[in-house]
Amino acid sequence: MKISKLLFPVAVMAFTAFGFQACKEGPSGDAIVFETRADSVGFLVPDFYGDSVYCAAKYSVVWPDKIGQQDFDALKDSLTMITFGVKGVDFDVATSVFLRTGLNNLVSDNDTTPLVYKSVPFEVAEDMPRVNLNYVNSEVRLLTPELLVIRVSNESYTYGAAHGMVARQFLNYSITNHQLMTAENTFLPGKDKGILSIISAAAAEQYPDEGVLFDAPIETYGNFEITENDFVFVYQPYEIAPFSSGVIEITVSQQDLYRFLTPEAIQTLGL
Repeated sequence: MKISKLLFPVAVMAFTAFGFQACKEGPSGDAIVFETRADSVGFLVPDFYGDSVYCAAKYSVVWPDKIGQQDFDALKDSLTMITFGVKGVDFDVATSVFLRTGLNNLVSDNDTTPLVYKSVPFEVAEDMPRVNLNYVNSEVRLLTPELLVIRVSNESYTYGAAHGMVARQFLNYSITNHQLMTAENTFLPGKDKGILSIISAAAAEQYPDEGVLFDAPIETYGNFEITENDFVFVYQPYEIAPFSSGVIEITVSQQDLYRFLTPEAIQTLGL
């Protein structure tokens, strides 16, 4: 596993999808430490019911260490789950499970025959026509003294499937309140109808070519990304639309949702 570290003061710099930019000074001036961790594997199963099947898996993720005295335990648990598909384990165990996903998908619960396989270069395995593929990467999308936003992108394909699957998920962490920002603690209770009507109206405007896609009101927040000025509500394939529509992202300004936000969310967003 390859690891590199990034260290910089929260009070001085903010990292966005477009690079580093200046931001307002934070309350403590503590430094935030990220580790960029990456690894990949390739396997060959030479005789899987008469076929040679390959498995390729690769991850490249930004892993938060700490801001001052904060250890990010709540964020790390959630990151482990949406990044590697397992929870309640440490990073090394989670990545070990993830890198063997392709092999695990070839094993039937009713088949006790040991799976015979050998290691091959990742680059060889991923280019083969009969292959199980699993990719994941993450990046910091926004960092201010009050808020950290991480995007996790997953892609997978199982040999023989009609198509692969993609997912795009976000974790919004309030540095101010030391907690993940979820729908439950970001939006006021009992306001779902008003919020979802705004999301549905924005969807109809932003996806005019989807025809009947949004004729029915949207009934879930999905996952959301917080940007400097907006909420971006993110829906995975099949969640509110056909697979062919891909990942749906619906942008609503923070000001349009201001009256629905909790005091803690308003504090973190600096509104």
